[in-house]
Amino acid sequence: MEGYLLKWVNYLWGWKRRYFILHNGVLHYCQDKGQPHRGAIHLNVAEIALHSRNPRRLTIDTGCTMIHLKAASPEEAKMWVTVLRTAKDQLLEEETIKEGSSLVTGAEEEDPMAQALGKLATLQAELEEDLDAIGRSADPLFSRAVQRSKDLKVQFR
Repeated sequence: MEGYLLKWVNYLWGWKRRYFILHNGVLHYCQDKGQPHRGAIHLNVAEIALHSRNPRRLTIDTGCTMIHLKAASPEEAKMWVTVLRTAKDQLLEEETIKEGSSLVTGAEEEDPMAQALGKLATLQAELEEDLDAIGRSADPLFSRAVQRSKDLKVQFR
């Protein structure tokens, strides 16, 4: 699934329109369709819910970050929540099947390599969320620095 939603940025910038793409259990987003991704939300570590008071809003809680989104209508918000929860459930089901298949083959313990890869995937998800948060907070600072340097050039001419 893919489409535009409003994403809460902060109190300075408010709600920003972003293009979201759900692919393989990861919700990517960018400024506009076809542009480079600005962030990714891994659903295997996320809790997805409709907002309690505003039926157009949904939240994704990754444990590290709370992402607030707003759809064009309550129906669209419900559809996004349903699709995101289904994608998360499929991820969890795939993990359960993988664990079950190792039991069927007679492996009493999970393969150490599989454990390491699972931990690595979790760390990667957390790192991407942290980098995304750093990027969001660095963007306004960088923009202000560029503007101030332009202002200084104007003053000295």
